[in-house]
Amino acid sequence: MADFLVYWKYFWRTTREDPNAVGDYWHTARESFFKQIKPGDRIWVVVTGGEGRPNQWRLLQRIVVRRKGTNLGSDWPYEVVGDKQENQRFDTGSQTDLSAVLRRLEFASGNRIRFRGAKIGKTLQSPRRLSERDGHVLLKYSRQLLVYGTPTNNAPPDQPHASLIKLVEHVFRHRDGLIKGVTYETLAAWIGRTNKYGVGHAHGMGDVLGKMGHLLQDIEGEWGEPIPHLQSLVVRKSGPYKDLPDQGIREFWREYPKLSRAEKVNKVRAEYERIVGFGSRWNDVLAKLNLPKVLSPKTPRGMSRPFGGYGESAQHKAFKEFVRQHPEIVGARRDWEGHVEYSLPSQDQIDVVFKSSEICIAAEVKSSVSDNVPQDYERGLYQTIKYGALLKAMALDGKYSIPSSIRSVLVLESILPPQYRELAEILGVVVIEKARN
Repeated sequence: MADFLVYWKYFWRTTREDPNAVGDYWHTARESFFKQIKPGDRIWVVVTGGEGRPNQWRLLQRIVVRRKGTNLGSDWPYEVVGDKQENQRFDTGSQTDLSAVLRRLEFASGNRIRFRGAKIGKTLQSPRRLSERDGHVLLKYSRQLLVYGTPTNNAPPDQPHASLIKLVEHVFRHRDGLIKGVTYETLAAWIGRTNKYGVGHAHGMGDVLGKMGHLLQDIEGEWGEPIPHLQSLVVRKSGPYKDLPDQGIREFWREYPKLSRAEKVNKVRAEYERIVGFGSRWNDVLAKLNLPKVLSPKTPRGMSRPFGGYGESAQHKAFKEFVRQHPEIVGARRDWEGHVEYSLPSQDQIDVVFKSSEICIAAEVKSSVSDNVPQDYERGLYQTIKYGALLKAMALDGKYSIPSSIRSVLVLESILPPQYRELAEILGVVVIEKARN
């Protein structure tokens, strides 16, 4: 086992822009360092004292190497991932100046630090291997520091487990399948991780969610099927990742940072469908981890839901039936065949289909429930196109009685949000608004 000292030069600026930038990993552009370091080695991360203390130094992290990886398209292509159970992040605010300790280090090269104050950084431009004695010095020093994230006040003693329970509760509150993310600050408040004013303290929540993700990963082998990434429900409230999981989720979705924003949005929406569709099985996951069962707010005590998802809302189901009973909404007639949840060979289902001997009309239906999650309207636009294309393919297959003239429309109980009107026009989707009026 070897020890290395690295300097995070832009730590304070980076964390002002992204409070969750500190993670259980280290990225570098230095191939020589990447080749040298091995699993089990320790990386000690130091930073300056920050604003008002530019001549002081602090010990930020100890990263115990778990594995290595590469992302050659990045400016920092070499990634060292730490062991979440062994890593430690230290509270810089409660520390005194580390300078004297740094100047005592021998380093494997024998070249000690001769500078003082901010100039110490000049000797740490590259990662430096420590001597065996240096490793013991830093380990001993770190034991007197406050570990960041140590529970205080009313914070639960096990925040990853508490986060899991609270996120399952959030899922169970969304029986209609339309679910929104929660911010890091909101989840922090839910689990009692608050500042003195009672406001959720988001700093360090990335680590909490990473540990929670590994809890699910650890039981996945015994489970027999993939467990959805529940941690993806937690999103940034501002910045380039607004309403999306922060980039720390790359530990579970390695390709995530490379995706465009639109691609990230699509990936997250698909994962949210998996999360909601997992349904009552979330309680089985909690039981496996010896955690208490979560009851849906609308589930009476003593009653249980069927294994699986929660299905659609009663309002959406009623609106589909309303459209079926009023074929004139889409330009069909009452003597045509009307089908609700018309099944396709792709295993998709169209909300409502009307058929005559010459024409087939597919209606993708969105009740006003979708007003709570406007992105569901964008999904509806693309679903309308998909169902039209699938019906055209079926019309070419002799075993389906689909006429060759096919139309597909999007039928709304409410109105299409303004931000999607241009898209509907570009895609050529016919949108019928306020269909109940």
